[in-house]
Amino acid sequence: MEVLFVCSGNIVRSPFAEGLLRRILAEIGVKTVIVGSAGTLGIEGAPADPAAVRLARERGFDLGPHRSRGLNGRDVGRADLIVCMEEHHASAVIQLDGAADPRTRLLSEFESVREEGTGTGIDDPVGRAIEKYQECFRRIDRCVTNLAFDLKYRRVS
Repeated sequence: MEVLFVCSGNIVRSPFAEGLLRRILAEIGVKTVIVGSAGTLGIEGAPADPAAVRLARERGFDLGPHRSRGLNGRDVGRADLIVCMEEHHASAVIQLDGAADPRTRLLSEFESVREEGTGTGIDDPVGRAIEKYQECFRRIDRCVTNLAFDLKYRRVS
């Protein structure tokens, strides 16, 4: 199975989700899932945001080597599950490949309990205070943890 996370620039949310899912899957013994990420803005080769790198390191994985990738049809066509941060990312995926619609989900769909005041999308913290990054990553952490166990027990496809 192949999972693709999608956000805007592929420098904060989707690489964080990618790295976290890889770490959790390794911890729970799932070796059959390939994980990647891409961004709808088409930014190529940019490093992960420094705040994301630091907060990822605190959670036990390294975003230092990450370089952004733009979303493309090949990645969308290959992915079994495309997990988007916001509705407009899902729309971009489907516009790129209409056949991807049934394989495209919002990350927030994997959130068992949504905190008051949060919407269905995972908001972009870029350019905001470190507390916004922390809030964003706590939410991604909850969703990705649930996704990892869903993948382990094949509750998603």
